[in-house]
Amino acid sequence: MELSNQFKLVNKIKNSRDPRVKSFSEDYLMHRISKFLKTRTVLNLEDIRQIKDRVAGTYLLYSISNGKLKFCYIGESTNVFERFKQHINGFLRGKDSLYSKMRKKIKDIKEISFVVLDEIEDQNNRLKKETYYIYTMKSKFFSLNSKLANRRLRCPSGHGMVRTFMTYDKNAKDLKLIIYGKCRNKICKMTFVIN
Repeated sequence: MELSNQFKLVNKIKNSRDPRVKSFSEDYLMHRISKFLKTRTVLNLEDIRQIKDRVAGTYLLYSISNGKLKFCYIGESTNVFERFKQHINGFLRGKDSLYSKMRKKIKDIKEISFVVLDEIEDQNNRLKKETYYIYTMKSKFFSLNSKLANRRLRCPSGHGMVRTFMTYDKNAKDLKLIIYGKCRNKICKMTFVIN
């Protein structure tokens, strides 16, 4: 299959609400999660409650029950473990739409797994990585992220962003997704890679 057709298929899997692509979307995300788990540690509720460390970085929340993906969520924080605890409290007591969506998909907080994806101190680099992961894990059926990019994300010159978009490397042998950011500054208008 040509790269352009592969990209169209991946884009459809990520953006379609068509029930016929739901299983493809789930397979794609389960594959991505399994790749993460080969090099990262999964934490459960009890692990999170005992950790006192402060780690800045990006993270993944997900739930798999009976071999089926229920949801995934990508985030970033200056203190990932404290943020995990906030998610736990939000699930148990929160009225935020994120937690309402989680509670519709699962009943017990113990069904949620936590993974630190990357440890990154610099805020803008952390926001870039979060944006990259949100794009790669995007699914209309399973992803709970409401936005593709954080408004705090800046271009390399330090300006704000207008939009992000996904394309592919047309010169690559295999399909390689590329996420770009475009600066909103009228003088700068820089387009840059987010990876």
